[in-house]
Amino acid sequence: MKNDNGQAAARWRSLPVLLIAAGVTGWVLWESQRVVRADFLSMRASRQVAEWVSGAVPPPSTQDWQQAQAALQAALAITPENAALHEQLADLHAVAGRRDWKDETLRAAHFRAAVAVYRMALERRPTDPRTWASLAAAYQGMGETGEPMRKAWDRALELGPNESHVQPMLLEIALATWASAPPHVQRWAEAFFAGSAEGQRKAINNLAARYGLAFEVDPVSANEKTGLKP
Repeated sequence: MKNDNGQAAARWRSLPVLLIAAGVTGWVLWESQRVVRADFLSMRASRQVAEWVSGAVPPPSTQDWQQAQAALQAALAITPENAALHEQLADLHAVAGRRDWKDETLRAAHFRAAVAVYRMALERRPTDPRTWASLAAAYQGMGETGEPMRKAWDRALELGPNESHVQPMLLEIALATWASAPPHVQRWAEAFFAGSAEGQRKAINNLAARYGLAFEVDPVSANEKTGLKP
């Protein structure tokens, strides 16, 4: 009888451990299925957004855009903490803003939405330089080229000074806003051009030409000094 009582007591003492283990297992399974469901819902839309952003395919039709938006929003309803999904949704608005660039009202509305969603992404992942650069580009797209855009630009450069996927974004923003760009932004763009290989310099000047600008290298200073000429 005493032995039976001891075994019963041991079982009761182990019960809290078993309950905790069951709770942890249940939580892991719940979180896993949430992630799987969100990934399944957003898989196609995520791929499309990446292609639209890169320019690998033409801009989306209204129907394709709306379907991608619905898929990303459905995935976010399941995993609202997912910073990558927020960024993809913001990218989707930026894609529409560029597509509708000539319509000032539509462009501003899309980039305003992109700004809001990029900020949501940064609340969850505040040290991603690409998101900061995308935020700066969205500000510029909606016509806000003052302090908010400059802070986002500076933060992107601070976090990703050597990021190959960030530098082109920062360069285009600098060129698009050259007349009002602070001296440190202009110096960075000129140094970036000066430090680039010859082939890359041609690509940079092709980009600069869109904004009526051209980089020039001072031959006297052995390519160490550049100037951007209108």
